[in-house]
Amino acid sequence: MKSVLVCNHWGQGEGETIKIVFTNSSRLTDEQALAQMKEDMDEYYHVCVKLIDLECIVFDSNWMRIIEAHVPVLFKYITGNSKDYLLSIDYDYHVNYS
Repeated sequence: MKSVLVCNHWGQGEGETIKIVFTNSSRLTDEQALAQMKEDMDEYYHVCVKLIDLECIVFDSNWMRIIEAHVPVLFKYITGNSKDYLLSIDYDYHVNYS
């Protein structure tokens, strides 16, 4: 993958859901990861799914704060100089506020 696949959904009475998927393995393309994520979740949430290029996500302070707080190893990978190790992330977070 050359991108980070993210989903952030806030719903009244539903709480907050965050899903972050990333791998630097060449076996999984961005399109395959996107199709798999959408297949695994209800169609209602598809509008919240974003595929953000690794080069661009650094400039998105909202997503970088979320990644730093929830998946620090991915934050370190994105902002660090060394990218010569295999990394595979499939992170799910949900809080129900009701």
